Amino acid sequence: MIYIAFLTRDPLTTFNSIYAYTKTRGFPKKILILYTDESLLNKLLSSLKLLFEIYGKDISISTRKIENDFSDIKEVFEGIKEEFIVDITGARKSQIIALMSFLRRGKISYLKLEDMKYAHLPFMMRPMPVQRIMEVNLDEYN
Repeated sequence: MIYIAFLTRDPLTTFNSIYAYTKTRGFPKKILILYTDESLLNKLLSSLKLLFEIYGKDISISTRKIENDFSDIKEVFEGIKEEFIVDITGARKSQIIALMSFLRRGKISYLKLEDMKYAHLPFMMRPMPVQRIMEVNLDEYN
């Protein structure tokens, strides 16, 4: 299974979502980061590598620069043949709309934060009752 995450504005948003997923669902073996701004990418990658190292887990991380248009995002998903979960926590609305227009399989994940006053904190420093992973399995609807 490949875990696909968007990095568009803040590395902490994407990191928190991946961290929450590992704590509640387990560690994925592969991660694909879809990013729009390369200046944010290195911070996220170093944080993810440290997280997996601390827990003694192996990780394969690949990255792909994308634009905010429909065809770029569709091309990425058309090339994925294995089972996947796509995390939309760090995605822009236009990227989510693009996904909704063609995605018919896989799972969609989102880290829901009930109180935004904790948004600036890392996942494990937030009260657990105000955050949870939301997940939809598209295979159940098709």
